[in-house]
Amino acid sequence: MKIIGLLICQGKDHHKAEVLYDIIAKTDNHQTLESLSWTNHNFKHVFNTMFHLAFEIDTKIEHMKNAMEDMLQYVECKHILINQFMDEVYHTESVLNRKDWINHVAKE
Repeated sequence: MKIIGLLICQGKDHHKAEVLYDIIAKTDNHQTLESLSWTNHNFKHVFNTMFHLAFEIDTKIEHMKNAMEDMLQYVECKHILINQFMDEVYHTESVLNRKDWINHVAKE
C-alpha cells in the first residue's frame, strides 16, 4: 500500500525518498535498517513492484475515470430515489411511529 501511495501522492520529493527508504530498509522482523547497501534484497522486489504498479495504474486511469462517472451517476440516482422515498413515506411529518411508518411504506 505504501508503494501505491508513493506513486500517486503529491508529496514533496524529500518525503517520498524517506518513505521509499523505509520500504526498502524494512527487515523481515519489521525493523528498519540504519543504512542501505546496493545489494539489499528488497531493492529488486520494491522496484519491480513500483514499475508493475505504475504500468497498471497508467493503463487503468481511463477505466477509473469512466467508473468514477458511473459512480457519480449512481450516487445522484440513489439520492433522488432516497429523497423520493422519504417524501412519499413521510409527506409533511418529520417522525413516524412504527405502525404509521410500516403502513406508509406498505401503501407507497
